[in-house]
Amino acid sequence: MQTIETGVYLQFFDESESVEKELPPLGPFELLIIRHDRIIGDREQVEHDITGLGSVERWLEAELELRRALGDEPGGVRRSHMRIRAPRGDIIVRFYDYGGDEPPKVPELGPFYSLTVGKREVRADDKLLAIRSTAMSPWTLTDAARSGIAGINKADFSVFSLSARDPRSAPVAQVPV
Repeated sequence: MQTIETGVYLQFFDESESVEKELPPLGPFELLIIRHDRIIGDREQVEHDITGLGSVERWLEAELELRRALGDEPGGVRRSHMRIRAPRGDIIVRFYDYGGDEPPKVPELGPFYSLTVGKREVRADDKLLAIRSTAMSPWTLTDAARSGIAGINKADFSVFSLSARDPRSAPVAQVPV
């Protein structure tokens, strides 16, 4: 896949789905905001796999799944998980309360190579960052990525890459084994 060196790429999938049936990643996104079962995000340009690895039908299905997640199409998402990656391994995650007036008290976490968001957990490079008991519950943070934040509850989180802010300097996370 040809990719721009900045931004994050989003892929919808189900845990039980074989790799061959997974939808292709979409992006690049400068910023994604995850609010309960909804995504807020925008792409300045749309990139697709030009090497022929994904059929047109799968790309259209991936785009439709994104439109459902953004709330532009009815029905809600059909796949239970999201995988977010950055070509440079420079994903930053920020937990906060989107509707709140005060600045986030949780420091930015990262950089990470990959982030997986399920219905009840958020993992970065296989570290459990946060859990929740129901789809509408806030996320409860763990101390897997940083000490001193375990037990803090935040309703929302955003995901971005450092290279989208400044393409010249981006620390790279270790690729998970």
